[in-house]
This record gives sequence, structure tokens and C-alpha cells, in this order.
Amino acid sequence: MGLVPGESVSKYKSRGLFGALGGPTVGLVDDVHALLSKMMSNRFGEGEDPLTTKDAQRLMRLMPFQNLFYLYRINRLVTNKAALGLGLEDAG
Repeated sequence: MGLVPGESVSKYKSRGLFGALGGPTVGLVDDVHALLSKMMSNRFGEGEDPLTTKDAQRLMRLMPFQNLFYLYRINRLVTNKAALGLGLEDAG
């Protein structure tokens, strides 16, 4: 239980079930699967939820050296601007 009632605080909150249980490699496979299935369902008109800037950030996490402390802020800014420029919805 976190400080706010009804919310749990965890560093694994952004990971899926398999990523939390299996570690980074399994989480990578889970992220790739989630992104590809969402992109394909939207491509064929079956998607209920559109691609968002959060999906662009998930894609960015797959790139090597994306989390270097001196590049992280600019990478995130460029990713969000590029995603919005491509017409993805802002996830906040």
C-alpha cells in the first residue's frame, strides 16, 4: 500500500506481468509483442485504443544507450515531439 489510499507504489508498475517476473529480457519481449500487436490491430482497423506518446516512449526504451543520464532528457523530448508530429495522441 502506498501513501495514497487505493494506490500501490512499485518500481515495477510500468512493467507487464512477464517483465516483472522474468526480468529485463522477458520484459523486452513483452514490450515488443505489445507494440507490434497494437500497431497491427490499428493498421487493420481493429484497434480500439490508438497509438499514443507512451507507445513511442516504449519504443524508445528498446534502443541501446537510451537511458544515459546526459541524453535521457533530450531523447524523451525528441520522442514526444516526433510522436506528436506523426499524429499520435498525447498520453500526458
